[in-house]
Amino acid sequence: MVFISSKPRRIVSLNTGHCGLYLPTSTLSRLEFYNYTSTAGYAIGFYVKTYNGSSWVTNSSCSVTSGGSGTGTNLSTNSNEGWVVVDLGSVTGSGVAVVFTSATGGSYGAMTEMKIYGIAAFNSDAIICTDDGKVGIGVTSPSARLDVNVGVDELAFKAVRSGTTTTDLIASFHSDVGGSGTVKQEFTVGGDIYIPAGKTYGNRSDRKLKDNIQDATQKLPDLLRLRVRNFNTLIEPDNKVIDFIAQEFAEVFPSLVVDLPDPVAYQDVPDPDWTPGEGQSENDRPLKSVEVKTTTKAIKMTPMIPILVKALQEECFIRSALEANVEALKMRLDILEGKQS
Repeated sequence: MVFISSKPRRIVSLNTGHCGLYLPTSTLSRLEFYNYTSTAGYAIGFYVKTYNGSSWVTNSSCSVTSGGSGTGTNLSTNSNEGWVVVDLGSVTGSGVAVVFTSATGGSYGAMTEMKIYGIAAFNSDAIICTDDGKVGIGVTSPSARLDVNVGVDELAFKAVRSGTTTTDLIASFHSDVGGSGTVKQEFTVGGDIYIPAGKTYGNRSDRKLKDNIQDATQKLPDLLRLRVRNFNTLIEPDNKVIDFIAQEFAEVFPSLVVDLPDPVAYQDVPDPDWTPGEGQSENDRPLKSVEVKTTTKAIKMTPMIPILVKALQEECFIRSALEANVEALKMRLDILEGKQS
């Protein structure tokens, strides 16, 4: 069974025969679920409860408008497969539960999807689960086991683990290539990424994907300006690191330094919109929680590979020129020594 709303909070099982969904407090207008039955079919009896913020209340104003029949608390699906639509009567709540009371006929019956409709801002397709086990977030027809499409400029996925050591894993990826459940990638809470021996990272670099191809400018002088530092990180004070400081790196390669947004944080500040009432003073001004937006600089290290190759080529050219000069000097020296002898 899948529950769908604009911002689902958590799916709850109230007790035997009850399934529901917590969601933002809103005016709830319509409930839909898909009645999946056997060939002979099941007719499912049910009624609806809504959560008013403190308790679950039976909704006696419901009526089935499609895929079944009944009003109040005596509702039933048809015995054939299809969508059942229930008019909730525009109740205010932060949760919806369907209570199944009976099932008659056929060999089995089930609900495969559930949708809750409310205010205009509701997105009934926020979470979708298909019969073959695919889950979609923001997509109506998921094409993968987990298919996420935010559709706006915001974070699409976040994973958090409070690990006890830096080698604890946040996530790991496996496949059956090379053996059942073979580890392919591992991400640790310390920020390290591990892959199996002999495997590599790469990027698409086909000529057909590129335009305005030119030889790069000299890079050796820029590399010589970089300051390579040793330091300890604040989160791992016992771990000595050799690396760059992003602010110093930006003085040489500014396009390779980016500002990444920090996790959302909030700070209590005096409410600037508060107006004192009679007998109140500035000391009575309440606090207001505001979002604090900060960033942390990061270095894009992949472009350093061609930069290093370019600098190495320049160094080899310089060395070849020096070796040619040395050979010329040796020949002149041999000539001079020959004349003297």
